[in-house]
Amino acid sequence: MKEKSITPEGIINQAMGMNMSFTEAEFPVEIFPSMIQRIIHEVYECQSYPIDYTAASILTAIAAGIGNTHLVQMKQGWVESAILFVALVGRPGANKSHPLSFAMKPFINFDYQQNLEFGKLYAKYEQDISMSKKERMDAGVEEFPQEPIRKRFLVSDITPEGLSYIHAQNKRGLCLWSDELSAWFKNFNRYNNGSEEQFWLSVFSAKTVIECALDENNEIQPSIVTFSDEARKFLYKWQHEHADLCDNLSNEILLGIYCKLEIYIIRFCLLIQITRWLCGECGKEQVDTETVRRAILLTEYFKQTATRVQNLMNETALTVQQQSVLFQLPELFTTAQGIEIAASQGMKERAFKEFLSKHTGTLFQKDRHGEYRKV
Repeated sequence: MKEKSITPEGIINQAMGMNMSFTEAEFPVEIFPSMIQRIIHEVYECQSYPIDYTAASILTAIAAGIGNTHLVQMKQGWVESAILFVALVGRPGANKSHPLSFAMKPFINFDYQQNLEFGKLYAKYEQDISMSKKERMDAGVEEFPQEPIRKRFLVSDITPEGLSYIHAQNKRGLCLWSDELSAWFKNFNRYNNGSEEQFWLSVFSAKTVIECALDENNEIQPSIVTFSDEARKFLYKWQHEHADLCDNLSNEILLGIYCKLEIYIIRFCLLIQITRWLCGECGKEQVDTETVRRAILLTEYFKQTATRVQNLMNETALTVQQQSVLFQLPELFTTAQGIEIAASQGMKERAFKEFLSKHTGTLFQKDRHGEYRKV
């Protein structure tokens, strides 16, 4: 891999990232170009919007903006789109809604204007279809008036059938926006006995939900973004290390999440490359090594977040004895040291080894044979 060159943009990005690292934010804001980093910083300073929530919301908005216009090709026959499933999780009053509304404001404004325009067109459509054939001919109206289509980016509180219908009219792509994550889950299968969960899994995989007539003049023809040879090698290196981590992971929940990250990192590459291109940092024909580096930072952030959440869930399920042992263990320890500490808390060797094995990947990380660290 070639040595990374020093550029003014790179120095500014790094400085902005270091500045925001002192605000207790963990989201790697340096994945964004400097102008977006400044926006995130300003709304934090002026509106007290949490940086993690604002950055994740902007990432979501970028994905919605790209929609189906660009795809990234990992290898021949393997392409990924900009589809993301993002959830802002926090205590009530943690100021989650405002950053999301801020990031989605351009789409909210667009949809509002389109709705006004649709209202006018639909009123005209109803007037036309109420006329007789002769009246339409005399008025110079089409013989068979076509019902207008409402263009939009955002939808909410919608059934799979409704989403499929709207998406057929908005092939550029849609963003499903739900104020409450729990409400989205509760709505599963409310109108039918089928599996709405399977529908959303197919959406994540960008599988075809409906068959639409293709019009070569109007159909979206996505631009294909490929990887440079160096960028692909860089990504392969991370993938191999990630695969080794998954092979040693005993927690099935985290394993499922980590496997999805193998797909997400490719999509992150697409989002970051297009964003950098829009901000004048690079071209968009190929994903470069800098984009892969930033995508890795973002993926590791979500990996750590998932691990932390799982740890919190695990800790609440631990017995008093297990919690005591966990507290007494140093950050780095060997199996022998762990057995000794567990014995001091009244836990037998076999019980400790089962405890260690069960929670490796969540509470503990295995560095090498017989050596562990607390996550």
